[in-house]
Amino acid sequence: VHLGSGRTVQVYLDPGTPGPNTLHATWFDASGKEMPVSNVTMTEILSTGGSLALQPQILDSGHEAAPVQVASLPATFALNATGPGGIALQTQLQIAQSS
Repeated sequence: VHLGSGRTVQVYLDPGTPGPNTLHATWFDASGKEMPVSNVTMTEILSTGGSLALQPQILDSGHEAAPVQVASLPATFALNATGPGGIALQTQLQIAQSS
């Protein structure tokens, strides 16, 4: 996902099927290097209109993951983080089942 100014976030579900999953997010700077982030929030946007806050764990300074029980795919998630210099990094995306 492009975040502006060359920054990106790579997001995926593992295993990417309905049921228990881990949502992964890795942030990258404009040169393609993993970018340290802080204040990470991950939220599942439910089809009912509600939302469910996930509990991300730091795997690396720019890579976080959170367990999530996915009822069905596609599933929608909102991710927020603070990058170097206090820059807000925000995105909302939908993940479909891979074939």
